[in-house]
Amino acid sequence: MRRALPSSVLTGPAGEPRLVLPRPTHDTLVGAAFNQIRQNAGGSLLSSCT
Repeated sequence: MRRALPSSVLTGPAGEPRLVLPRPTHDTLVGAAFNQIRQNAGGSLLSSCT
């Protein structure tokens, strides 16, 4: 499943650019995903077996 990233430009009511946000890199997204996995696995049975 592929989804497009949201626009990095937020516009005002008249459509004019109001805020330009930096786009996350692939490494940033992967790092955030693995960080969530590590945090949630902290109390799991698998982590206490090692």
